[in-house]
Parts: sequence; C-alpha cells; structure tokens
Amino acid sequence: MMRTGRSNSIAAALMTVLIFSLPMASRAATVPQENNSCITCHGGLDDERLSHPVALWTDSVHAKVGNTCDGCHGGDPKDLTLEAMSKSKGFHGVPPQAQVTDVCAKCHSQTAESYKSSAHFQVGQPTCIDCHNPHAIERTAAGIVTAERCSLCHEFTPAEKLKTILTGLSERLQETRQRIAAIRGFPMQSFEQQHTDASTELQNVRRVSHSLDLEKVQEGARNTSKKLRTLTEDIARLENVSQDRRRLGLIAIALFLTLTVITYLYNEQNKKDEGTGD
Repeated sequence: MMRTGRSNSIAAALMTVLIFSLPMASRAATVPQENNSCITCHGGLDDERLSHPVALWTDSVHAKVGNTCDGCHGGDPKDLTLEAMSKSKGFHGVPPQAQVTDVCAKCHSQTAESYKSSAHFQVGQPTCIDCHNPHAIERTAAGIVTAERCSLCHEFTPAEKLKTILTGLSERLQETRQRIAAIRGFPMQSFEQQHTDASTELQNVRRVSHSLDLEKVQEGARNTSKKLRTLTEDIARLENVSQDRRRLGLIAIALFLTLTVITYLYNEQNKKDEGTGD
C-alpha cells in the first residue's frame, strides 16, 4: 500500500540523492590489485555468484581509487590461503544491514552523517547499497532513479524534484568545463580555480541531499548556482575578447594578403613598363 504523510514523502527522495554523493576519501589498496588474493582468487572461480562481483568491481569507481575487497569485507589480501578469510584476519564478509552505513562511512563520513538524519535511515531502509550497487558503484548514476523504482514505496515527485536540482547543476558545471577547455591563448588559472570552487560546492550539496532536507539542498543549490553564474559571465567576457582577437587576426591576415597582391601587381606592371620603354 502507498505510504503517505510528509515524512514519508520527503523520504522518497533518498532513492534519488543517494546516487549523487562523491567520495570524501578513498581507502588505498593494501596491496597492488594484481597481487590481491581476493581479486585473483574470486576472479577465477566458476561460480558466478563469487566471480561476478569482481567483474563488476573492475569498472567501478572503487577500483579506480584503489579501494579493494578488504576495504568493505575485511580480510587479508596479502594472504594467498583460505586463512585470508578468517576472523583473525579481520574478515567479516557481508555487513549486516544495520552496519552498512557505518561501513560506507569509513570513506564517506559526511554523506553518511547526512543520511543518518534522514527518514529512510530512521525506518532502516533503503540503505546505501539498496541504491548504490556496492560492486559496480559509479560516481554518479542517475539512471537508477526512475518512477518505477521509487514508486514501489511512495510517490516519485519528491525524488524527481531533487534529481532535477542536482542534475541541472551538474550539467551547468560540465558546460563551463567544456567552455574553459575551448579557450586558447589566455591564462586560465583563475577560471580553473572558480570551476574547482563550484565543483566543491556542488559536492557539498550532494552530501547534504542525503538528509532529504529540501531547504538545505535548495540553499546549497543557490550558492552553487551563484558561483556558476559568476564563472559563466567571466567566461563569456573572455570568449568575447577571444573572438575580437580572432577577428583582428583575420583582418590583419586579409590586409597582409591584399598588400602582397598589390605589391605583386605593381612589380609586374613596372616590368611591363620597362619592357615597353626598351
């Protein structure tokens, strides 16, 4: 039956905003991935239930930042024996549902803190791994937020609103990055710094969004939007200068070519006149 009420309606949004958290930090791999016993052993098993997670992890953000199996499951990836999965080596396997948030908080502490203030956490679901596939985790994965998925428990509208805010800011940030990259011949350090500041602000909004506090999200979004607006205006001014410079360059080239042609024709005419005089 569809749940109603303000708290449940707001809680709906977490299915969306869980996808937008960027890692606060990454737990470095304890050993190189190619020598990691968890990866080499499980990756070669015939049982897909045990080998498929390795395949998913290979293309994940966790793999890119160096967080390997032991970061979430414990154990000793340097041990090539089954003893690697013993309790004495810190192996704890799949964390119980009640402990999932604390496991994720080892790297995503601020995001976890925001989530713990949300209605979803209060009722115990969904947890981080209900929205983020723990093995195929992506930096952003807006595709998992759909009316079909969210509406299994509640209306999609709250989640859709937060998704619109965050994806809109992300698209604007990406657009400014592309425009900065397209500018040539000017010092761009200040623009790069402005872009970094806006990106950091957006990361904070993404983390706060896990609390489902729409007012806080909107406040953070306004701050991010203000930084992006200033950056966009500065880029536009520099683009205009660049276009003016390009036009002046084309005019200079045209004048040079015109002068070259006139000089050539003048010299040719002189040759003809000298020939006639003979």
